[in-house]
Amino acid sequence: MRGNNVGEGQRCQRGGWLILLKMSETYEVRFVIVETEREAEEQDELEIEEHANEVGGSGGVVVVWAAVVARWGMVVAVGFWGSSGGVNEETFFSTMSAPSVTGYEMMEIFKLRITSIIPTRNCLFGTLIVRYYSDPPQIIYSPEKVNNVEPLRVGAEVLLTGPPQCISALDPVSIQFVDHPIIEPGPQATFLWDGRVMTGHFDRPLYKTFYCKYGSVMMSYAVFTNGVGASVEVTLNNIMGKDATHIYGSITAENNRTGSDCAITLFSIKNSRQSVKLGSQQPIPFSRSEAVVPGYGYLIIRADLCCRDIYPGAEIAKGHAYFYPTSYSTYEESISGKYGMIQVKITWHL
Repeated sequence: MRGNNVGEGQRCQRGGWLILLKMSETYEVRFVIVETEREAEEQDELEIEEHANEVGGSGGVVVVWAAVVARWGMVVAVGFWGSSGGVNEETFFSTMSAPSVTGYEMMEIFKLRITSIIPTRNCLFGTLIVRYYSDPPQIIYSPEKVNNVEPLRVGAEVLLTGPPQCISALDPVSIQFVDHPIIEPGPQATFLWDGRVMTGHFDRPLYKTFYCKYGSVMMSYAVFTNGVGASVEVTLNNIMGKDATHIYGSITAENNRTGSDCAITLFSIKNSRQSVKLGSQQPIPFSRSEAVVPGYGYLIIRADLCCRDIYPGAEIAKGHAYFYPTSYSTYEESISGKYGMIQVKITWHL
C-alpha cells in the first residue's frame, strides 16, 4: 500500500515548527506547533495534547514517518497511509490556509549522462539546445563553457552549463543535441515536448536518449504542472579571517518531489588543483544558476565545499538549506563549516 501525500505546500496560520508523530497501533495523527528548532528536535517522546484526536479515530489514518515536516509554518510533506477510515482533510487542514504560490508548466533538465562514446574521444563534442517557436534558443550544455573537462566514460555525467532562464513548457519545446553547430541534427538527436499530447507525463522524472555521430547521451528531465523558477546565488561569507581562499567541492539543488537522484549541479570542482580563488563576499561561479520547483514543494541547496589554504580538505561549508516557493521574493540562509560559511540567496520568479 502506498502513502498518499496530501497538503504539501500548505501554510499554517501559526508560526514555528509543525511536528507530526506516529502513534503505534492506534491509528491516530498527533501534531503540535513549537517555536524553535531545538524544541522540534525534542518532540520525539513528548506527549501531545493539542489536536491529538482531531483526525483519525476508529479505522483512521497513520502518519507514514515521524519527523519534523515543517519550518516556520510551511508544511513540507504530510504523508498518510491508506486505510478504511480515510482522511478527514477538512478537520486536519482547518488550521491551514491556501497554497502560497501558483506557477505554470515549466521544464527542468536535471542531468546529461553518457550512454555510449567512441573510445578515441576523450571529451563530449556537441551542444544541447532548447528551442522555442517564438523565443530565442537556450544552450543547456556547451563544451566550450566547461573548464574542468575530465576523460569521459560510459555512465559519466557531464556538467550542464544552462539554461540561463527557466524553460516554459506552456508551448511546445524542441530539444536538440547537435554534434556540430553547422550540421542540423538528425531525428534521433531531436526531441519535441508538447504538453497538449504528452498527457500523463507531468510531475515525475522522465528520460530521453539522443543518438549522435560520436555516441549517445541520456537526458533526465521533468515537466511540472505548477512550476516556480528560482535563481540561486551563493557567496563566500566567512573564511577564518582570510581575505581570499581557493575553494573546491560541490553545490547542488534539488526539490522534494524528484529527490536527490534528480539533483542539478550548480558548482563542481573535484580536486584542489583546479580550485577557484575567491574573496570574502564574492559570488561562487556557477555552471548554471536556475532551478524549477513544484509550487507545492520546496528547494534544497546542498553544499560540500573545502579550501586548500588552511590545510588540504579544510571544510568551508557542509550541509543544506531549505527554501519554500513564494511569489517574486528573495530569501537567504547560511550553511556553515568548520572553517567558514556561505550565504545562499534564492530569488523566486514565475
